[in-house]
Amino acid sequence: MTPAWKQTFWLTYFLFSIFVSMVFASKQCESSRYEHKHRVFVLTDMSNEPDDQMSLVRFLTYANELDIQGIAAITSTWLRNRTDADTIQEVIRGYGEVVDNLNSNVPADAVYPSAEDLLGKVSSGHPVYGLASLNQNNLSSAAVALVQAADESSDTDPLWVSVWGGAAVLAETLQHVSSTRDVDAVSKFVDTLRVYSISDQDDAGPWVRDRFPNLFYIVSLHGWSEYTQPTWIGISGEEYRHFDKGGPNTKIVSNDWLQKHIRIGPLGSHYLNWTFIMEGDTSAFLSLVQNGLGDIDNPQWGGWGGRYSLLDTSAADGGRRLYSDTADYVRGANGEAFSSKYATIWRWREDFQHDFASRMQWTVNGKFGENNHQPIAVVNGSCGPLSLEVEYQFGESLVFDAAESWDPDSDILSFEWFHYREATGRDLEGFTIPLVSQNMDITDLATDGSVTMHLILSVRDNRDMPLVTYRRIILQPSS
Repeated sequence: MTPAWKQTFWLTYFLFSIFVSMVFASKQCESSRYEHKHRVFVLTDMSNEPDDQMSLVRFLTYANELDIQGIAAITSTWLRNRTDADTIQEVIRGYGEVVDNLNSNVPADAVYPSAEDLLGKVSSGHPVYGLASLNQNNLSSAAVALVQAADESSDTDPLWVSVWGGAAVLAETLQHVSSTRDVDAVSKFVDTLRVYSISDQDDAGPWVRDRFPNLFYIVSLHGWSEYTQPTWIGISGEEYRHFDKGGPNTKIVSNDWLQKHIRIGPLGSHYLNWTFIMEGDTSAFLSLVQNGLGDIDNPQWGGWGGRYSLLDTSAADGGRRLYSDTADYVRGANGEAFSSKYATIWRWREDFQHDFASRMQWTVNGKFGENNHQPIAVVNGSCGPLSLEVEYQFGESLVFDAAESWDPDSDILSFEWFHYREATGRDLEGFTIPLVSQNMDITDLATDGSVTMHLILSVRDNRDMPLVTYRRIILQPSS
């Protein structure tokens, strides 16, 4: 017979081992969204109107989730003869006053960069319009920085060029590389780049796409300055541009709401009142936030920054990698159904506005226990921002269990599953409305077994402005 003290010892050891394993697993999941940070280089026509400065404030609250390679002051059709790096630096200095508070609200391995580090990454394009940049005697400081950042990237860890204004610096960079390197080196350089330009705002964007057709490029294509048309106005533009009335929640993009929740503290003081719409440029980086919803290599799957599909489907054979507007079918706040490209962004509005508001609270309060933080979504023991891929066969039953999901603030969590049919264009039989449950059981998967389907899990806490983390489950037909 084993002595009682040994039984007690082994029982204690066993329970302690389980506890340590659970803590370790939790810590792994807590940091999983930060294990890889997308490299990003911003081009902004700062000061042409308030929205660029507003977008920069939001951008900086996600600086711990991004690998910021540069922020360049550039021109556009609305700011043709000057650039404004001073305002960028001023906003970053405001960020510097709150960075310690921000760091008190995130894991130790997901710290925000210092203001000094970011100030060292500010540069400027030539103070000329569009393709006139190609006729200057020297490279702009922005082009020099962009070349360096791209050279340090790769096709597996690319550099996202987030274009909030004109694309002249991108054109200048590509012309320089093309004139100083051989064909293979130029091709390799282009493969390291991913571009999101909200709309063309000078003559450089079309020039780039014409000369570098294999460049991965997301842009809303429409008539010149026809800003009733692009996807990105879905972030806040329904009243100014008169679309999807009653669909999006307009209250949470109003100046009154922003005054209460965003214009707080030293960083929030730089968040201006909008003139036309709130943050027209924000969609150019919002999909880089690793919340488990989107996949930056697949804009057609959708995410906070919208959903975009290939214009030329021969891209698989080496054709253009040009993505532009497409539509989602969404049930609006008023209960009516909307099918629009704007809905690919506004369908997530409450989630991204609540997330931004919580981060602005972090800027003014460094006490972790007094703030709200994103829950951790775990499905079938798997966590992190990458999609969970599962093979299926015709007639098979599948179970997805999110019971291990948890909240860093010990909040009660709610769970919702839905089939994102637009991501693949196919319905999932027997699963047409969101399911509110910790677990999901799909019985007798009634497809022909040849299509890919996307399921989205949303895990929310129970605050007044709930925060959400997602998991995307991709059902792949078994080979």
